[in-house]
Amino acid sequence: MTTLCVIDEILRGTNTGERIRASRAILEYLAGKNCIPLIASHDKELTVLLEKLYDNYHFSEEMGEDDISFSYKIMRGPATSQNAVKLLKLAGFPEEILEKCEETDETLEKSMISC
Repeated sequence: MTTLCVIDEILRGTNTGERIRASRAILEYLAGKNCIPLIASHDKELTVLLEKLYDNYHFSEEMGEDDISFSYKIMRGPATSQNAVKLLKLAGFPEEILEKCEETDETLEKSMISC
């Protein structure tokens, strides 16, 4: 018997590095069982780690100068767009915040690489 397992934002709200490692362990475990997982995640790192175990799909989007449109067209592979700063800009966040988003945080980048 095959089981469908629906997971939305696995371990969301926990430490990023730890969350990725724990999520990976859970999903690798499920891959070894007779289970079909349907996973919703914003963790790009997780999708990259697991692309050999699972098929990956995302909803396409169109990014204009003044808007973002989601077409709800399903595309193969992980999403590659980066739209968080664009969304902040469209929502009217102050320029000071937008400028801070553009700064490179080497500590954060190093911790993401070590996941």
